[in-house]
Amino acid sequence: MNDDLFDELVGSIKEAGQILRGEVRPARATTFEALDIRAVREKLELPRAKFSRLLGVSERTLEGW
Repeated sequence: MNDDLFDELVGSIKEAGQILRGEVRPARATTFEALDIRAVREKLELPRAKFSRLLGVSERTLEGW
């Protein structure tokens, strides 16, 4: 990793700490609408095992959603 990239990474980590401590506000925020995961899976006609692998989560995590 070159010095410029490393310095940018360190700056990002410091900024994240400031945001976490409430010292600064994040530059942007992302919100998500709640999804009916089961409806999405059924619409795609995927079994639970395949859908969970596609998302990169365990079937147990998928069940919790």
